[in-house]
Amino acid sequence: MKDLLKVLSFVLICSVVTVACEKDDDDNKPVKLTSIAYSPNKTEVKVAAAFTSVKLKLTPSNSKASYTIKSITKDTKSFTDSKKQIKIVTSDGKLSAAKSNTLVAGVYKITVEAVDKGDKKNKKTTTYTLTIKK
Repeated sequence: MKDLLKVLSFVLICSVVTVACEKDDDDNKPVKLTSIAYSPNKTEVKVAAAFTSVKLKLTPSNSKASYTIKSITKDTKSFTDSKKQIKIVTSDGKLSAAKSNTLVAGVYKITVEAVDKGDKKNKKTTTYTLTIKK
């Protein structure tokens, strides 16, 4: 009887360890990025005021990505930010501009691209609207 209990105890311990290891393996599998969004996806500031957006939300939330600004329009026309005043944090997707920037009044639409770290071909885009008022 004692030998049977020892065997059953050993089997129980092995089962628990196996299940725990399988769960850890699932957590390490790459998660495919399906969408990105800012919420809220717009802000309004005065000329020369600093701004910082919220973090970019990924779906699923445990996916990993890197971020870049793909394009900017100002009042529906292409805009080149030659002074690189609108910046993006590549680790979390936050957009920002420093205080005393020289961006003029208008509506800026900033298109951001997220590249899935597990699959570089998997890219998602979203747009953030920055309205600068006089």
